[in-house]
Amino acid sequence: MKERLISKDAHKILEDYLSRLKTKLKTLPKSDRQEILKEIQSDIFTEIEIEKRERGRSETEILFFILENLGKPEEVSAEILSKRLISFRGNFIRRYTILTIRNFYIAFIGFISSSLAFIIYFFGFLFLAMACFEPFFPKNIGLFNSEKGFGGFGIILKGTFIGIDGYNPRGEEILGFWIIPIGIFLGFMLIFLANVIQIKSKKYFNH
Repeated sequence: MKERLISKDAHKILEDYLSRLKTKLKTLPKSDRQEILKEIQSDIFTEIEIEKRERGRSETEILFFILENLGKPEEVSAEILSKRLISFRGNFIRRYTILTIRNFYIAFIGFISSSLAFIIYFFGFLFLAMACFEPFFPKNIGLFNSEKGFGGFGIILKGTFIGIDGYNPRGEEILGFWIIPIGIFLGFMLIFLANVIQIKSKKYFNH
């Protein structure tokens, strides 16, 4: 966006407003968002210059007055989206289809990233729980063998297996107290990875 010289306080207020508006317009294509925000910012700068010459007030006071008349980002975005939906160069069907597909895409990606983060969180906390409770229930926690091969990896709690299940009946636990350092390391690594996915996902949808 083209910027003009305004006070730091006014600039910070305007940037915050445009950032919130940008988030509310995330369903629009990036080029459309940039064009809309550029137009609004240009109009605000022009209005500030006019008000300064005519009334002699500070830029911060003028900006508050302009934004109050313009409306909250939620209100402005709702009006913009409504108008854009109705008049996409005279083609309502095309605009509606584009917005529908984009909203579906955002919802789908959000569902996938949230589901993936949830699964990783689950195993991260499972590893930490295994490391914490291993000294108290060594026979019920860890990696189990079976007559057919893999017996499972996780915690046996009142007859219920929590983790990655395998063949039954289960044999002996194999890792022993090695599950403590392994569980702590992998637990924190998985939780860190899940946090990264969540943060990256939020940043992606806010652009």
